[in-house]
Amino acid sequence: MTTALRTLHLDEMDEIWATKATQDCFPSLERLIIDSHCYIQDSKPLQQILSPCSMPRLVHLACEFQEAYSGQNQQSLRLFASLLPQVWTLAVKARYFGDVDPVGSLATCSSLKHLSIESYETNIFVAAAGLNLTSLHMSSNSFKRGFYKFLSIERLVAVANGLKETFRCEKVILHGGRKTTEEKTGVADLGSIEFSKCYSPPFEEFHGNYT
Repeated sequence: MTTALRTLHLDEMDEIWATKATQDCFPSLERLIIDSHCYIQDSKPLQQILSPCSMPRLVHLACEFQEAYSGQNQQSLRLFASLLPQVWTLAVKARYFGDVDPVGSLATCSSLKHLSIESYETNIFVAAAGLNLTSLHMSSNSFKRGFYKFLSIERLVAVANGLKETFRCEKVILHGGRKTTEEKTGVADLGSIEFSKCYSPPFEEFHGNYT
């Protein structure tokens, strides 16, 4: 079945889609949002639909992953591997995820310009290595002890200041405000990092904006 949808939002009521809608085609789909309550089991039929052939115009992808229950395979961006090279904006949430990194490497994201990420097990300096981003969005609140264990505020400042790092980014935006960031990190000189009063990084309607 071919559908003219431009946005598809899958939540807990749409789990059946993952097993029964694998013949669907989405030639007009531009935005795909996966809610944390929607568990999608990887399969060959599913990979046929999560592909450039089925979703040739997809450029916005937002995924909120949950930790797998017993008997389930852990979800990750690998589900969308064939779509990643065409994505312009990518938003990932996986805030309480155990010890598994749901993001991995973003090296295949050759078109990616805007990245919004809340994943405490992701080392952004490894995941985004080699990328040339327009904006990176993260949460100021995530500098609390025990969160973002791979994140160095000093290295993030270096990225914002245009200094040599593993990836380039024109704008680094922390959501939650400057004061929160200073309190959580104990660092007053935050260089060219920009701040948004919004508590969380953008997700569903992410276009790269941050007001």
